[in-house]
Amino acid sequence: MADGFDIHLDKDRAERVTQAAALAGLTPEAYVLSLVDENLDLWAGLAEPADGGWAEDMARLERYRRTGVAIPLKTAMDEIKAELDERLAGKR
Repeated sequence: MADGFDIHLDKDRAERVTQAAALAGLTPEAYVLSLVDENLDLWAGLAEPADGGWAEDMARLERYRRTGVAIPLKTAMDEIKAELDERLAGKR
């Protein structure tokens, strides 16, 4: 069994991690470790995603199959952008 390992991120990923970590108020290392822990827990079934995750996505798909009613792409994208803007504003 491995005692641990290091991982190398290319320049683009390293910059993206650094930016995301700053928004989260964490060091890049702490940010990446939090992502690893969160995702390991999700895959192990020990946690639920904060956004509803697959269960919410599957419910939306089933509702679409049942009713045939869909949200226009522009509306969905506007909602996603608004949520991202709100989250980013809260991190500043």
